[in-house]
Amino acid sequence: MSKKTLQHISIWVIAIVITIGAVFFQRMTGPTNPKSVSFTLNGKEYKTRLPRSLVIPKEAAQHGEQRKGHPSGLIFKIADFPENAFITVYAKRFRTNDEWSFITTGRRENVFIAALPVQPIAGKLSYYLTISYKGKSIDPFKDEPLVIRYRGDVPAWIMVPHIFFVFLAMLFSTLAGIFALYKRENFIRYAKLTLATLFVGGLILGPIMQKFAFDVFWAGWPFGSDLTDNKTLVVFVFWLIVALINRTKRRYIWGIIAAIFMLLIYSIPHSTMGSEYDHKTGKVITAPRE
Repeated sequence: MSKKTLQHISIWVIAIVITIGAVFFQRMTGPTNPKSVSFTLNGKEYKTRLPRSLVIPKEAAQHGEQRKGHPSGLIFKIADFPENAFITVYAKRFRTNDEWSFITTGRRENVFIAALPVQPIAGKLSYYLTISYKGKSIDPFKDEPLVIRYRGDVPAWIMVPHIFFVFLAMLFSTLAGIFALYKRENFIRYAKLTLATLFVGGLILGPIMQKFAFDVFWAGWPFGSDLTDNKTLVVFVFWLIVALINRTKRRYIWGIIAAIFMLLIYSIPHSTMGSEYDHKTGKVITAPRE
């Protein structure tokens, strides 16, 4: 195997590792991804993952009853939890002065479910848990309640290709940057592939997915401040400029800068400054991260 072939393989391996790491980081830091939490009860530590996103039940969406009725399930699991321990959920609409609502939880073995009131699309609830055991109660998250956002159901035929093409765009961008670092002519090929996959995944499938989820195709500039939409647009324009200035002469430094820029931009947690229902105006807006 030639030295050039080995270098080519190593570049692909490095690019795949970097891309997977970036995707994993974004998955762990997004404000609507489940949050890993822990608490101590009777001297023993317990861990769970609490949801921060819920799909509006189809029957609620179909009948337009998004504010009342048709409760949705807040589901979480706590391994080896005492059978005679009880959990209560307290919830209220986010960014309001509402009183906290008391919601009892059902239990099947170590799985708990609480029937939260459904909110409008992009509506949010603040919530925390109270845990009762042997006559004592603790509320470990009361000072920092979690926030859960409601969204419409996104079909798999949209979500899967969207994720796939965005993943490919990140991979091709990283490859282009590394090939540019080694001053390999084929970096421009991967720059063009970055543009193509980013266009399909981010600028076509992304808005369609957002329409299903929040009933709006585009919430970024110039219509709003949705950071996910804006960062997709900025990265696409950046790579478009790089492709154009490399049409006749290779300017490798710009390929390196664009690849680093895309990694930095996509390290911003997904859904930051995303869609949120404003209970005062009755409209979906883009708001700062909680």
